[in-house]
Amino acid sequence: MNYSKRNHGHNILRYLGCTLLASATLVYGGEDPLFSTLAPNVTPIPARSFDYNLGPTGARGWFHGINSHTRDSREIFVKSIEPQSPADGVLLPGDMIVGVFGERFDVDARRTFGEAIVKVEAADGKLPLLIVRDGKKHAATIAIEPMGAYAPTAPYDCPKTARILERMTAWLAQDMPPDGFHYLGGAFSRLGLLASGKVKYMDHVRRNAMTQGKIRYPIDALNRHFPWVGSYENLFLTEYYLATGDRSVLPAIEAYVRTLEKGVGRPGTWGHRLATDGVMPGYGAMNNAGLTAFMSIILAYECGVEVDMEIVRLCAEFFATPAGLGGSPYGDNPPWLLSIHNGKNATTAINYHLLGNTRIRDWFAKGIAASNPEQLEQGHTGNYWAQMWAPLGGALAGPEAFAGYMHRTAWYRDMTRRWDGSFIHQPLPHRREGNLAGGTIARGPAWVTGGFTLGYALPAKYLRMTGAPQSVFGIHCPEVLELARTRYFERDYEAAIAEATKFTGSEDPRTRSMAEQLIKAANDQMASIELTLAAIDAALEKGDVYLAQCQLEGLGLIMPETDERLVSRLAVLDTPEMQLLVDIGRRYHGLITPHMRTAQGLGSVYVKLIPLAYRHSLERIAENEDAGVYKELARQYLAEYPVSNQMLRFDLTPLLEDPTIASGRGLTISPTVSTDTTVRWLVVTDGETPEGWMEPAFDDAAWTETEMPISGSKEGRHLVRSTFTLQSLDGIEELQLSRSHSGDAEFFLNGEQILERSGGGSMFLKPSTVGLLREGQNVLAVQVYGAQRPRDQRDTRYGLHYVTPDALAQSPSIVPPPRPPAPDVYVSDLEPVSETLGWGWDPRVRYDRALTGDPITLQGYRYEKGIGTHAPSDIVFTLKPEYRRFVSTVGHDQMGGVRPRGDGEADAQYMILVDGKELARSPMLGLGEVWHFDVALPEDGKEILLHVYEGPYRHYDNVVWANAGFMLADQ
Repeated sequence: MNYSKRNHGHNILRYLGCTLLASATLVYGGEDPLFSTLAPNVTPIPARSFDYNLGPTGARGWFHGINSHTRDSREIFVKSIEPQSPADGVLLPGDMIVGVFGERFDVDARRTFGEAIVKVEAADGKLPLLIVRDGKKHAATIAIEPMGAYAPTAPYDCPKTARILERMTAWLAQDMPPDGFHYLGGAFSRLGLLASGKVKYMDHVRRNAMTQGKIRYPIDALNRHFPWVGSYENLFLTEYYLATGDRSVLPAIEAYVRTLEKGVGRPGTWGHRLATDGVMPGYGAMNNAGLTAFMSIILAYECGVEVDMEIVRLCAEFFATPAGLGGSPYGDNPPWLLSIHNGKNATTAINYHLLGNTRIRDWFAKGIAASNPEQLEQGHTGNYWAQMWAPLGGALAGPEAFAGYMHRTAWYRDMTRRWDGSFIHQPLPHRREGNLAGGTIARGPAWVTGGFTLGYALPAKYLRMTGAPQSVFGIHCPEVLELARTRYFERDYEAAIAEATKFTGSEDPRTRSMAEQLIKAANDQMASIELTLAAIDAALEKGDVYLAQCQLEGLGLIMPETDERLVSRLAVLDTPEMQLLVDIGRRYHGLITPHMRTAQGLGSVYVKLIPLAYRHSLERIAENEDAGVYKELARQYLAEYPVSNQMLRFDLTPLLEDPTIASGRGLTISPTVSTDTTVRWLVVTDGETPEGWMEPAFDDAAWTETEMPISGSKEGRHLVRSTFTLQSLDGIEELQLSRSHSGDAEFFLNGEQILERSGGGSMFLKPSTVGLLREGQNVLAVQVYGAQRPRDQRDTRYGLHYVTPDALAQSPSIVPPPRPPAPDVYVSDLEPVSETLGWGWDPRVRYDRALTGDPITLQGYRYEKGIGTHAPSDIVFTLKPEYRRFVSTVGHDQMGGVRPRGDGEADAQYMILVDGKELARSPMLGLGEVWHFDVALPEDGKEILLHVYEGPYRHYDNVVWANAGFMLADQ
């Protein structure tokens, strides 16, 4: 069977840095079921195949599976090999692993392979494999690092766990930028390093806290996904304060709490976004975000920050509902019969542990401890949260029950561990490989390693979420220790130790424990100061003055301002020459920030890459004779790492300096029915729907008359009729429907159904819909199923708009070049080298269709050929010598559900690059604007990249490369 590029869920043979794999298909029956090796590059991998990291070997492979389970797999098709990894030179892409220890796989190949890793790491690290290469069986041995065996009490008192943790934290430390800022992924890295409790990483953690404590942005600006982002940032800050007593972060904690309290939903949870007057937008409650938001508020209360106790009570009652019945549900749903449920049961257990409710804690914790590895496979849009949180919740079930869970899942965790010490989330099959931006499962090691570190750091018991006792720096500090704590807050650590030592023999266990805790914290701070001062001197000697300045700023949080050790080093940097180098260093480190440089390549090979937009900035630094060490670092980086040929969601800030780029323009449409028009409507709760209710002649005089937006009861169906008059049909070429409602709906125009679709937004209707219009009176009728929300920004409202040729005309501020001729070779008829989308629910490029599946439409023109995609995106094709020019017309697709500015905005910029060199780019285009490309190609070009950059307005960016293709040499 042949899977073309249009069968994107199956056609996943492309990967970065490797040649195309030898093609194969899965054959069943007979004594030796294999991926049969056929002619090269003919038959792709079967539809039901799952891509997994193969533990610390450095290889990735496909397994046969159904619904994320690989029970029926009996072989592993090697997909990619990381350079310099243990598998490099031993395995090749296209190899078939058919067994271990000299025997064929006779049960789940994935689990058997993972158990083999556990076994050989406890011995000499030599992993013997049976492979099939070029149709012949071979033996191969991969030498991985011996790590020892898991102790019966793992992760407690377990040398292997300690070794894994050491490698994880070292990876996190080297991957961290000087200012510590990592956006949401950084919250996991910070928590992971902090959870280790190791003094040598306190400098890294402190710089994170310093940066996050400043709140780099207006906190309300994160309203879009604040319950997700804000809760994890606040978790880090609260845990950091309770562990270190650094009061500089308390104002930030309070700001996060106030915002979360303002945006809590009426049931006592949060949604994707903050609620307005208790109403959660979108599709309501999102307990995965809500539980961590609640946890951060509980910990903020322990920090001494004032919190709304009524909200705490409301949340505590809501999240306790499933106890004794099942697991924590997705949202405001009945309990679910899952013992992990993508981490929600674990966060529930931790919350009630913090609240002191052992009954509810144990219900959820014991369910996790009794679960099997298959529970870790399940999760909405990915199972990252299950893998991150499950150990923390399961540990609350007690050491014996938890040890059983850890041993049952040891092979699974060892399969997620990479050869360099980092971890990678094992993906689910419903997400397309190579998608770097969408969903938690696409995240690479920078996200995952920090989250997974928490489970391996459980023995340290350094965080409240990993088992630490109540903090001496919180509200539970005994009054007799207040003087010792005051000395600590004054940064007089020796005096704090002397005062706390008086109570280490106290008969009160809590006083004694907290005195010892304060002494340890003071000793850790003094040791961290000495380590950081030495690191600053090393950075200054090397010339990395920006790193030194960030470290000094961090030290300023825990050292007296008059300390000569701090003052003398700050003086070194306080010159114009040094501050110039600091600015250059800030730019350099910003260009190679870890979440830009560690990326998932197509084929899931993790490599360091230079984003296209950053190459020129690095080159400028490399050519600057005044850039000091940053000049050499930039040169080294440019020489060592390739320019990225894929979308990395980078910010093309330099391009925005182009004076030809304009924004704020869009398609103008003429309304015939405005969103505030008077309508008649009927709530149908019982009985039959009135016959012919959608027809123009229907008598709706008895219906309720009101103005949009409208709100109704939560029961039944809602019928809405809106009447409008057209004096003439001349010039109407398009119809656009705008809608906002919370249930599924059917739309009728003059009695004929024109759309059946849920959700809000706007879309252009099929051209034939124009033929339903009449001169004189017309009726738009809508039937909505399901509950209507109370009156808010998502209330029911509809509008029908017509688009005239004048409205479709090009905005005068964007005048494109002449329209190019149709190409001789259309790219939509070619097989791309790679394709990557950065947004959208269905991450697939469409060929000869817009992303919605509709015909490609730009400014009223229909195009039979082209590509439908979404900004940002990258699509790469191989060039042939006879290709002399590339031609295309680009813009936002009219049929893609776009809306005019003011009701949703869109910007996108289109670029053409050959072998990493930019040949042409458009201005920033808004809705209704197009650009024509007719670009000469270099004779020696190897690959062409069609890149679309998402502009500052990131909504509704369904874009097209219409009539895209190549002109031939002889034309």
